[in-house]
Amino acid sequence: ENFRCVVLVQARMLRSIDPAFLNRFEKHHVDIDDILGDPKLVTASIKLSTWAEDAAAPFDPRAKAFGLRSIFIGWGKETAASLVAQLARSMPHDPIPLAKKAFDRLAELATTDGVIRATEMSRWSRQRSREALSWRKLYFERPRSLDSWLQKYGDARERLTVVYTFSGLHLNLEELLEGKLANFTVLRVDTLRSERDLEEALSSFAQR
Repeated sequence: ENFRCVVLVQARMLRSIDPAFLNRFEKHHVDIDDILGDPKLVTASIKLSTWAEDAAAPFDPRAKAFGLRSIFIGWGKETAASLVAQLARSMPHDPIPLAKKAFDRLAELATTDGVIRATEMSRWSRQRSREALSWRKLYFERPRSLDSWLQKYGDARERLTVVYTFSGLHLNLEELLEGKLANFTVLRVDTLRSERDLEEALSSFAQR
């Protein structure tokens, strides 16, 4: 009597699912904006997406668009909303400051050539030139190598960082990090079969 069954289905998979199965359930469409909830957060997400799209659009309408993923690694349709939702946990729900802070955070996903194009050749750089120059300065002030990152943040107790590389070289990370971090573990991605495997590995590391 108290049993409830919730089935989560990605929208792109609907065509391949048996209609008789779907008809057994009450159906609701949920996207990232529904999860944001607060209209102010939705506004901040839209503003952030607009700025990102303008950064990828050349000011010369005859030129080919740069492409969001060529500027921001891993950009997807939910990137803006997810970033706004994360920042909203520790910031007032004011759309413009939220969107500006989120755009600064996007510098961590940007490629060097993408930053140059976005701040010198894009529609955004023409419309918001002062902010574009400030954003480029922020980008180039970041650590430019793993070693420089360790020197700056190696003593931080908690910091989540993703390091992207286009290098095909295989490095011995254990040898590289030895003596520079008090506690670390190296995981091979190809040994993780699911998100749960990653959660368990991180939980095990946190309990050490």
